[in-house]
Amino acid sequence: MEQKQGKALPDAEVPEGFTVTLALEDAVPVVLFCLATISMGRAIQSPFFVLGASIAFAAGALKVVWKLVMALGHRNIPLLSRQMRYVMPLGFLLMAIGLVVQRDAAGALILRMLELPSLPFTLAWAALICLMVHSARTSDQLDSASNWKEQGTNSAAQLAFLVSVLLASM
Repeated sequence: MEQKQGKALPDAEVPEGFTVTLALEDAVPVVLFCLATISMGRAIQSPFFVLGASIAFAAGALKVVWKLVMALGHRNIPLLSRQMRYVMPLGFLLMAIGLVVQRDAAGALILRMLELPSLPFTLAWAALICLMVHSARTSDQLDSASNWKEQGTNSAAQLAFLVSVLLASM
């Protein structure tokens, strides 16, 4: 099925290639992000950060549920996908507020993420996130091949982020 960017898929249609395996791959970066933000939350000690990370995690988890519903139930529930563009930024905003409120602890952690041994992983994370942003703006979100590429990139980005945070927290 050809899907043009920007056009909504009718609720009844399920794009081809959205398999359980793709949905499970979509869960990998969500779990890695959760683990990284748990570690950051412990270091920063900010309720805003923790709340924001929880909201961002929930948005990612709902997107995984969307793909699972399509793969297993052969139903498209667009709200499960579309919520990400509203819920995830809210989570990131609250995380940013948490970083500002606890700027001493957050600053110390971020500085350690910009030193060895964390630095290469921090740089890899930043480069991969930039690639993800580009991909999100240019690819067809309902194309399974595009989803595989994006999820592979996102998984690598979140793994680099987790490693950077863990090394900086030691």
